[in-house]
Amino acid sequence: IRFGGDEFILLLPNTSINNAKILANKIINRISEHNMIDEIKFFVSIGVAQYGEKDSNIDDIIVRADKSLYEAKRAGKNRVI
Repeated sequence: IRFGGDEFILLLPNTSINNAKILANKIINRISEHNMIDEIKFFVSIGVAQYGEKDSNIDDIIVRADKSLYEAKRAGKNRVI
């Protein structure tokens, strides 16, 4: 789901946070493979969050994922947090 200009949301039901991070790293690795052959380079920052018992709606999860995303952006290119 496109969330913003350059932000997307990927919903992974029945997936642990660790498996979500594994998938996120696979996405980064796949993009990095294309960077080796293309003149135009792409970099990805990914924020990961999971449902918690205190979440009242999906917005609570999105807020945490967004915070993780911006932490990943500050940490450098091609990061998962």
